[in-house]
Amino acid sequence: MAAGGDHGSPDSYRSPLASRYASPEMCFVFSDRYKFRTWRQLWLWLAEAEQTLGLPITDEQIQEMKSNLENIDFKMAAEEEKRLRHDVMAHVHTFGHCCPKAAGIIHLGATSCYVGDNTVIERRIRQELPFMATENIIMAMVKAGGSRQVQRFLEEEVYPLLKPYESVMKVKAELCL
Repeated sequence: MAAGGDHGSPDSYRSPLASRYASPEMCFVFSDRYKFRTWRQLWLWLAEAEQTLGLPITDEQIQEMKSNLENIDFKMAAEEEKRLRHDVMAHVHTFGHCCPKAAGIIHLGATSCYVGDNTVIERRIRQELPFMATENIIMAMVKAGGSRQVQRFLEEEVYPLLKPYESVMKVKAELCL
């Protein structure tokens, strides 16, 4: 795979190192779109948990949030961040703009660390990186022309290691759709 991604896009991490050495998939994992989509997913899960605990959160509010997870207005978020001087609150307001019925429950009871804490993001990234690295290794082997060797390597070495992570790979595929 070619290194880097479209560095003008919210779908790609912007860095000279990324453009030289990282795959497009790796750039996406560190992109603004992935980061803010993850924040929205966390807010949705928070609202669902709060609803389960009895807070007055309606199914309609939850559905509105689900329907707008991908609807990120990066221009509005940048304007809100400039105005508020707070990245998390800028995205709370931006998400609330496209989810007016749910606006009052987005980020309810949470601190900025809920979405911004490196341990939350790191856990997700740790699940993704081994699969991206494995894919790049396999593709390099295929390019080198080792079809039988690649097949044997996959069957004997890679597939058994990936078996316990099948559910993680399914989640990854769903998030990328």
